Amino acid sequence: MIYSNRYNLANFTITYKEVEDYEEDIPTLEEEEKAHTRLFKEKEDGKREKNPGKKKKKRKEATLSLKKYGFPKSNRLYQNSDIKDIIHEGGVSVTPNFVMFYKKNDQDKRRFGVTCKRKFGNAVQRNRLKRYAREFFRLNKERFPHGTDVFIMPRKKLASNFRGKGFAEIAKEIERVLSGCQL
Repeated sequence: MIYSNRYNLANFTITYKEVEDYEEDIPTLEEEEKAHTRLFKEKEDGKREKNPGKKKKKRKEATLSLKKYGFPKSNRLYQNSDIKDIIHEGGVSVTPNFVMFYKKNDQDKRRFGVTCKRKFGNAVQRNRLKRYAREFFRLNKERFPHGTDVFIMPRKKLASNFRGKGFAEIAKEIERVLSGCQL
């Protein structure tokens, strides 16, 4: 067998010399970095900047106006003892789809909690309902008086027709149960 520096592949002939010429045209990594100065900008000490294309903007005024729509931990009911106190000692408002328990608290904060039993549906449905309820509270905080704890539980009837409902329908149901309580 005879070896040569030429390969003949279906009317395509290439030599080693042509391959070496082609490899010389490929830019190195350093050349590419220099070509893309926005992506790879170096500091004076030789290190690259983390995100040279993105500069931090001051949005203090915008975040202050949105702060009233937040849902910080201080507004959440998550201790079992607090929830039991609300259920046993507070008021109740009932609709066909929700049960709402409410009680005045010692603090000057509105607090909100929601729970779903496993009978309501699978984890996706339970988490979606809890997300919708928290979102309703977050957007409508002003409707709840200061110093009140509110705890919501869905009823079994809602579980059967929850799959096709969106946030708007759930928000209407929560408004209905909210209108029935004396806060």
